[in-house]
Amino acid sequence: MRAVITSLLLAGFVIGCAKKNPPPPFDVGPQLGVAACDEFLVKFARCVNAATQGSPMRDGMLDDAKKEIAIFRDGWSKPAADPARRDELADQCKAAAAKRGGNLDEMACPGVW
Repeated sequence: MRAVITSLLLAGFVIGCAKKNPPPPFDVGPQLGVAACDEFLVKFARCVNAATQGSPMRDGMLDDAKKEIAIFRDGWSKPAADPARRDELADQCKAAAAKRGGNLDEMACPGVW
């Protein structure tokens, strides 16, 4: 009986975590290998997804978000591939998350950032 209860509690915890950190609504591309940057891209996608729920312009907004993520990725891919620049890039991604995340969290997607 104790094992059943433990299993149910564990399953509930896993499901709760999955709901709290769902996958992004679209593919953000392969990981760059810099945790702060990879996390930013996923959170940005989740935020746009949360902010556009029920909007008649959702498809266009998601397309715009995909383009913006591609711009970030293009700018970050070379420094991410250079071990000498990865720490600096991580700081840039953290700054982008603080700036963008703070604005978006307040306006449209609380809890994502």
